[in-house]
Amino acid sequence: MAPDSDDEWTEVQNEDANPAGSLDTMLAPQFDNDSSLAYCFAPSEGGQPRSRTKIRVHYSSIYEGFRVFRTVRGSPPYWEKTKKELFAMIRQLGIPTWFISFSAAETRWVHLRILGRTVHNKEYSDGEMLNMTWHEKSELIQSDPVTCARHFDYMIRRFINVLLSSYHPVGEIADHFYRVEFQQRGSPHIHMLAWVSNAPVYENASNTEVASFIDKYITCKKPTSEHLALNLQTHSHAKTCRKKREGVCRFGFPIPSMPRTMILTPLENVTTDEKDQFSALYDKGILE
Repeated sequence: MAPDSDDEWTEVQNEDANPAGSLDTMLAPQFDNDSSLAYCFAPSEGGQPRSRTKIRVHYSSIYEGFRVFRTVRGSPPYWEKTKKELFAMIRQLGIPTWFISFSAAETRWVHLRILGRTVHNKEYSDGEMLNMTWHEKSELIQSDPVTCARHFDYMIRRFINVLLSSYHPVGEIADHFYRVEFQQRGSPHIHMLAWVSNAPVYENASNTEVASFIDKYITCKKPTSEHLALNLQTHSHAKTCRKKREGVCRFGFPIPSMPRTMILTPLENVTTDEKDQFSALYDKGILE
């Protein structure tokens, strides 16, 4: 190939050369009409295509194409590598102390008034954001989900820094792991595991010791703003809740209240009749 000018290129004419991507070579009319050439594409034995079951497969070479994406965050090989690293953490550190979930509550974020500039080219005040309806906020958020995800990432990083600080709000965290997922509504969601130093281990420590450790960092008391507890800590049944048994939530809600923190273990030596009686009572709503 030799350039004649900035806009024109000429191809070296060579009958023996077959440049890759040349349409004249790939889709020549004589090629379409000559069926004997088409059979040459597949390996054959005695004029018949070779069976896949007779071809020796080298799995080590096949998976090389899979492993090449290990550094691409979110790809299957990336999470395969991450899963092995997490299993190594569990083998070395033991069972995690805390399992924590975080969900984005974008409709309650006043600081997302910045979306007014990116979407509507308008400056929103805090009062205007608070007075917006849920549908107006949802429309604003859906117009710029990237900015919302970046805000969530910034907030969660700052929050994790607080957890890892010398204040130890949930204990002295020795190590942690979390994964970011995006729910069906497009909002980020995090599942996190945290290992706390000198935390009692279930089955090795007494139930009283474990319960005391839990009560030290977790409470069921209502906060000053009761509407937060009612809006954010209340289970609302969805269609999937009752997909296993009609009329019964598969997550076990409503959960009976208890006077104190208790560690519940599976019932032992329960007969089939007792299980049936328990299920019948639950179905009738007596336990609800």
